Amino acid sequence: MPNERIRFVELKNRRWDEKDFRRVFAEVQALHHTGSEVSLEGMLECQAALPPEKRTAAVYEAAKRDGRVLVQPRAGVATIEGMIQLLKHLRQVGGADILPMTPDTYTRRLQFESARKGLDESVRTGRSMLNGFPVVEHGIRGCRQVVEAFDVPLSVRCTSSTARLPITVALASGVTETVAGAINSAMGVDQAPFEAAIQDWQYTGRLVGWLEEHGIPITLEYDSTGFASVVAPPALGIIINVVDVLLAAEQGVKHHCPTYVLNNCLVQDLAGTRMMRELCRRYLDRFGFRDSVIYPSANQWHGAYPNNVSEAFAIISLSTFIAFQSKAVKIMVRSVEEGVGAPTAEWNAGSIKATRRMVEMLRNQELPPNKEVDDEAKRIDIEVTNIMDRILEVGKGDVAVGVVGAIQGGLFDVPFSPNPANAGKVLGVKDSLGASRYLDTGNLPLPRDIVEFHRDRVRQRIDAEGWEDEYEMLAYDIRGGRKW
Repeated sequence: MPNERIRFVELKNRRWDEKDFRRVFAEVQALHHTGSEVSLEGMLECQAALPPEKRTAAVYEAAKRDGRVLVQPRAGVATIEGMIQLLKHLRQVGGADILPMTPDTYTRRLQFESARKGLDESVRTGRSMLNGFPVVEHGIRGCRQVVEAFDVPLSVRCTSSTARLPITVALASGVTETVAGAINSAMGVDQAPFEAAIQDWQYTGRLVGWLEEHGIPITLEYDSTGFASVVAPPALGIIINVVDVLLAAEQGVKHHCPTYVLNNCLVQDLAGTRMMRELCRRYLDRFGFRDSVIYPSANQWHGAYPNNVSEAFAIISLSTFIAFQSKAVKIMVRSVEEGVGAPTAEWNAGSIKATRRMVEMLRNQELPPNKEVDDEAKRIDIEVTNIMDRILEVGKGDVAVGVVGAIQGGLFDVPFSPNPANAGKVLGVKDSLGASRYLDTGNLPLPRDIVEFHRDRVRQRIDAEGWEDEYEMLAYDIRGGRKW
């Protein structure tokens, strides 16, 4: 069965040895008949033949050196021809620097028979009947056709903990980046047991680490968007990124792209993006991963969008301004049609062009130091450090054991996660300036003065706006009511 997995007896944040890695690699191959096309040696050969301009790590390094900000969209359709046509539009018309290979939902969930039916129906009708590219059904040959059609890197966008085979096929086809993250995926995407999610993503980390050991740099992007549409203080997303980065680094991953999900609150987002970068670096150094490289990324607003594209342009423009000022290497672009339905190629390209134009207009313009941003950054630092200290204490220094135990005990908790292991006591809400604050801190191990600061900011908004029910205020924020 596709969902059967090899499990180790004890969960640990330890690097897999060659025997364990190859054993699980064989398991992954066996999930689908196209898995037999994949071999580690063939993967090395394919990756080694790629020019630097098709490697995400090289493109990120060049962008950092030159002070450029890269733009990357999300997109995927069922057929090879349709995928190439769509990505050409995003590249040639929109000007995307990195292109996505986003698997469909059936593929992400290993429902390959349904993915095959959707692909066949797409061919029959001449329009995509899947919400992404069925990587596994197309196999290496089909995926390589897409990779070879472009002069820029491709990134496989698959956050499910069951995504081992789609990611393996994509990397064997010449894709040079994958979205990763055990805690993010289990918290908000597939609701897997955290122990299982960590071991599944340890495989991906070890595969990338193995390639690194053989001279092939692959970038892992950590996309803490599992609860991005819910109001949540930034420390929670940063902790998810820090933990997922540490889990991957232990498996040998050296090129990390942690992503901050922008809330479109200027002060808090500038502080949050800064601290995400600094805290990932701090914990990598603390655990001895000083040779790891960080490429900070920013996700444009992930909450509800209006059904008016003109208003939506304002949202992505504000996100772009904040991302640029935060010194992000990459901006993940959202389509202005998010509030209308499935984004079309035309509006997707238009959103990329608007983002790129905003970046060009901001070149060489930098905001001066700001005390409010500094103060907010200090609070985020304290929140993350206190919770990470407890995670490591629970795990006796092992972040994998610690994060599972902390989640079970409610010491790490995020709002509205569908995962049954998450305590679900923590709630967030906006303050009068649009920053995310704790409405309820649950059992988070936070200092009293930090808790009181959040409560005071929430009370100020209640008094200023006349809310009688704070939960109605929370529902209003989740619907995006404060944005338009």
